[in-house]
Amino acid sequence: MTIKRRFLISYIGGILIASVSLLAIISILFYVTTGAVLTPNTLYQEMTKQRSLSADEELAYVELRNVAKTDPDKIIHVEQDLAHNIQHFESKSLGVVIRKNEDIVYYSEGLVEKSLIAHFPQFDANNIETKGTIQNVGRLYRYIKFDFYFSDQTKGSILILKKENNLLEFMTRWGIVIILAIVCISVAGVVFMNYLLKKSIIFPLENLGEVMEELKEGELVAKPIERAEHTAKEIQQLTENFENMRDALIESIKEQRNLENNRKELIASISHDLKTPITSILGYVEGLQEGVADTQQKQEKYLQTIHTKSLALNHLIEELFLYSKLDAEAISFHYERINLVQFL
Repeated sequence: MTIKRRFLISYIGGILIASVSLLAIISILFYVTTGAVLTPNTLYQEMTKQRSLSADEELAYVELRNVAKTDPDKIIHVEQDLAHNIQHFESKSLGVVIRKNEDIVYYSEGLVEKSLIAHFPQFDANNIETKGTIQNVGRLYRYIKFDFYFSDQTKGSILILKKENNLLEFMTRWGIVIILAIVCISVAGVVFMNYLLKKSIIFPLENLGEVMEELKEGELVAKPIERAEHTAKEIQQLTENFENMRDALIESIKEQRNLENNRKELIASISHDLKTPITSILGYVEGLQEGVADTQQKQEKYLQTIHTKSLALNHLIEELFLYSKLDAEAISFHYERINLVQFL
């Protein structure tokens, strides 16, 4: 697996693992505490139920509930003192809705009757679920409800509404969109990081690999490595080290070729120097064999010449052996200080 793919998988895996883990923890905690499956609606409803009432909401609820308990028919007629109180509550940004059976007999200004009928919570004589959230023409309202019976035993309900703030409404409406946007931004971030990774690491490594392949094929003077800007520090160091290695290798090969040429010249010179005494020795030996040296004096002269040439040949061989040991670095040198003037 390539480095690019490994990094890409690690980025995506990290995002997915973190997101799934966080969502799982929140879902488990929500299910343990509420017994319901976590959804945006259930989460918002649960937050609304658990939120405490404001002082204005509490006051309006208590007063209207007491009226409904003591004299429920008074709710429908809305006498002057009750109307004054309702107007006071409405001035506190509260909404009041009164329902008899399925008919809305009173609702505050700004509310839409049809929407109230469509979304009105179910009647509950025991008043177990008194808090919740209701929509009215797309706007969210938190409510507290009291259900009762009128004197003629028809069902009645009082609803105290409080408009939710824009932030909560926005999060409730657009929560899924925000999550999708975050996911898209995360994916875009991964793609951008992958691009930076390719630009700063992958491409320089691929370029370095191509140059190494050319070097493998014997192209020592290959094209120079393209050094992209903003590459990783390690890649820059690796490229620099490779260029230094290639320069050193080129210099080493040049030096090796020079040494090889010198060795060939040395062998040629030694061969020439060896051939000269050998030719002389062979000539004098043949002279002795053919009887050219017919006197004792000539024979001794020939033998002396052969001896001299043999010593010279032996000296050349010793020098060749010395050169071989020098080339193999098999000689240990003894250094001492001398008087240069006397030596010269």
